[in-house]
Amino acid sequence: MKVCSHQPSLFPWIGYWHKVDAADLLIMSCGVKMDYAGYQNRVELQGSWLTVPVPKGSKHVLLKDVRFDRAALPKIAHRILQGLAGKRWPGREQVHAIVARGLSCESDFLVDLNIAGFQAVRDVLGITTPFVVDDVVPPEDAGKTDRLVERIKRHVPDDAVYL
Repeated sequence: MKVCSHQPSLFPWIGYWHKVDAADLLIMSCGVKMDYAGYQNRVELQGSWLTVPVPKGSKHVLLKDVRFDRAALPKIAHRILQGLAGKRWPGREQVHAIVARGLSCESDFLVDLNIAGFQAVRDVLGITTPFVVDDVVPPEDAGKTDRLVERIKRHVPDDAVYL
């Protein structure tokens, strides 16, 4: 069984989708601290950063507990769609659908927004890889490999694990 594990990101890059499509299971790791310089609340769009505002101090908070300002979503949707205005190209309608569904999150937790965006893109791309959300907080002294192995053990049957 091929398993990949990632923190949920805001509209991930194309290589992420290739990896998810090639996997049998995606584990979304939400029990880790937010990577403030990462992609959980921002995405590069046409050479500049599109950022979902999160409260100051969020870089010291577990990703599963980070909230965002829902009032910013209409402005973010407008900025994404503004880049498409007047342009005709294949996939334009799908991007509109992704933005509408991905930013229609009713929760104010960043993880929920990212998962809604993930599901919207996954569906448009026709990717059927199942995913699970893992919000277990690993021990502080656990290394990356140990955390990954434990995460896999929680979500993959023993007879499917080949380490």
